[in-house]
Amino acid sequence: MAAESSGKMISVLYDINPQGLEEGKYIRIDCQAVEIIYRPAAIQRLSHFFDVSTSDESLRTQARAQLEKVQDNVAEAAGNAAKGATKNNISIKLAAPIIILPFLQNNDIRSECWVLNLGDLLVDTKNPENEQDDMYDTMEIALRKIKMQYYPSMALYWKVQRVYTEKKDISEFSEEEKLMLARIFNLIEEFSIEVDLKKMGTDAEKDEKYKELPRLNIDVKVPNINLKLNPQVYRDLLRTGEFLSSKESIEMVENEKFKLLQGNTKLGTLYVREKELGEIVWTKYFCVFKGSYMYFF
Repeated sequence: MAAESSGKMISVLYDINPQGLEEGKYIRIDCQAVEIIYRPAAIQRLSHFFDVSTSDESLRTQARAQLEKVQDNVAEAAGNAAKGATKNNISIKLAAPIIILPFLQNNDIRSECWVLNLGDLLVDTKNPENEQDDMYDTMEIALRKIKMQYYPSMALYWKVQRVYTEKKDISEFSEEEKLMLARIFNLIEEFSIEVDLKKMGTDAEKDEKYKELPRLNIDVKVPNINLKLNPQVYRDLLRTGEFLSSKESIEMVENEKFKLLQGNTKLGTLYVREKELGEIVWTKYFCVFKGSYMYFF
């Protein structure tokens, strides 16, 4: 039996006892990278949308009963699969999710940002190196190219990715952008985590001659993780909690003039007709338009 998705985002292949290969089950999953821009206001909206509260005890009881039923069915299916399984061969390649944390929450692509690469997930079945290992299902699991960077703007980050993907050179960047390229900073240098996992097969677990051997072996390799800082990056790092905060209202009202002006070009002068002491006068205001609000100074 084989099934494979035709889309480009994710590809899944499942096969049992394919010709020309060792007998067993073969699962292969490939997934492209996902890019996520962290927006507290959007998360707050989703939280409100999916927040379902109820005082109906019977409804909660039914929900718990259904959940327990699903858990029992899954456990039974997993047990049956393990009993009838021969050899499981798994290959998983999930491209790293990219999380972008903009410093400004005003949808301005010129905002400075952190770019966090969570690492490519690779899972592969490993062939036994000796006769004793033949009783184990051995997996190699790795998270590769984990890193965190500072970019002077989100727009620059996206352009760097496009130029890299299209294999173009630095001539694609303007002189101003070239100066900004020099400000890109590797906060956490690229590193990888590797795990070797060995689990004894179902048949071997029942064999008395293997009862002294460990059922599960896990070997984790984590290298030195280097954190680099400069004074500006250090200050920005201390302020990261502010960037992640969702305590403000959905509209993200900001009444500090400095914050309003950062990265904002929707500025101008507005004359408002007002009545003072019975006289009509024109009053001059400096205005900033941000989100759904207009601020007067």
